[in-house]
Amino acid sequence: MSVENVVTAIEHRRARLDLSLNAILGLIALQFFLGMWLNLFGKFPMGSGGLGSALTFTSDPILIAHIVLAIILGLGSIALVIRSWSDPLRSVRWFSVGGFVGLAFASITGSGFVTTGYSSGVDSFLMAVGFAIALTAYYEGLVRLRADRLVRSQAMTSPMPS
Repeated sequence: MSVENVVTAIEHRRARLDLSLNAILGLIALQFFLGMWLNLFGKFPMGSGGLGSALTFTSDPILIAHIVLAIILGLGSIALVIRSWSDPLRSVRWFSVGGFVGLAFASITGSGFVTTGYSSGVDSFLMAVGFAIALTAYYEGLVRLRADRLVRSQAMTSPMPS
């Protein structure tokens, strides 16, 4: 395999990683707005029946969308960790792990919020902290990835000294 083919394969992989980071950031933004809507206007099921009661037909459709999107984000964050682990840029790997940890923390505290009957201010706050950790980590990973891609592309196009 020639050097050009290896470089092209790495750039294609990095373009997919860039797209994945953008997608997960967009989904995190959507999750934030769904959560804010629920916080301000949502109708939560009565009692503390756990996650099962939150996914019934009597629940607010926005609540169901919020929970389903959390599951999609969890799966996407696992896929992003796997995808980023093959990239030579270590910071992208670790920011992907940080984003996964933030989303996992938000999910765990969100489940705690559901099991307390949607009344625990502490769990609600900690859910927001997990969101902030994930958002920051994924954004910083995207910035570092794009900066590295830019440096590499400029190095490849600059004229070689003779």
